[in-house]
Amino acid sequence: EWHEPADAFDEDYPMRLTTGRTVAHYLSGNQTRRLGALVEQTPRPWVEVHPSHGYRTGDPVRVVTRRGSEVFPALVTEAIRPDHVFVPYHWPVPTAANALTIDALDPRSKIPEYKVCACRIERAAQVDEVPVPPTPPGRPAYPEAQASRTTTRPPSSSQGRGTGEGS
Repeated sequence: EWHEPADAFDEDYPMRLTTGRTVAHYLSGNQTRRLGALVEQTPRPWVEVHPSHGYRTGDPVRVVTRRGSEVFPALVTEAIRPDHVFVPYHWPVPTAANALTIDALDPRSKIPEYKVCACRIERAAQVDEVPVPPTPPGRPAYPEAQASRTTTRPPSSSQGRGTGEGS
């Protein structure tokens, strides 16, 4: 049975923040953020925002919830609804997306509602070295992101390990 999210949407917090994983990292990123190639591929989190908000990819955006706020570089994409933002959750404070989410439990499953909470976004002052985020798989690459992005591939001797390829 569907029910409204525990975190109410209102005039102060009209948008929905959802969090999720990236291809390069797993869970909290405690292990994957120690691997050079994966860190180079996805060095820090970003916030996906719809173009209607007027940001450019790489702009610093403050995501504000009732639990606090954090600044992320924007990834502008039409793949997300105008009333939603997405932030991956694999990093610790000061860019810990889950620190912004709500810990209310679903009444039946007792699973926390990490996937939806009320938020707003604001223009942020320039922060030190806000890199252009990589384009997540399946998302359109904007020219600003594509021009600044570098692709890191493992040495050919490591390709195919664990996949059954190249054996």
